[in-house]
Amino acid sequence: MPAAASSAAATTPAVPQQPPPVDPQTIQERLLTREGGGVVARGSLLKCSHRYREYLQLVLAASASPSGATAEQKTEIRTAKESLQRELRLHALEMRKITLVADAAHNELAQYEEATRQIDADVSATRAEIDRLQTELTYEKKVRQNREEYESLAKMANVRPARRQTEEKLRQVQEEMSRIAEE
Repeated sequence: MPAAASSAAATTPAVPQQPPPVDPQTIQERLLTREGGGVVARGSLLKCSHRYREYLQLVLAASASPSGATAEQKTEIRTAKESLQRELRLHALEMRKITLVADAAHNELAQYEEATRQIDADVSATRAEIDRLQTELTYEKKVRQNREEYESLAKMANVRPARRQTEEKLRQVQEEMSRIAEE
């Protein structure tokens, strides 16, 4: 009996199990937000072509039959058609996702280029400021050196008596010398 049961199971066509219903908006969001790819890309063009080929073979086989399509063939055709339509919708969503990712990448690239230009401008401005500050530093060092030299000369000058006092002493000494010479 087990052999008969297995042969009966082999002759009855397997009814494809449908996945539980999912809201189309949920599917669309999942497809659009999925990063990277799994083993098999959903909505791939290759899967679409396979589904179309399956659908076309079923339709051609049913039309080639002189008695017309049987109820089972019509069900298979309908299932293949729905499968093809689903793959085409998934492919359209995948293309939309790819377009959105490409647009986002393009926008990021533009932002990076703008950031690079801004950084280059900032670096250039900073270099110009560094050059200006180095020139200013050189000038300020020279001014400081001149001030220190001036202060050193002023200290030396302050150690000595004032010019008037020196001239007055010189005049007095010369007068004394002339008096001594006259005597």
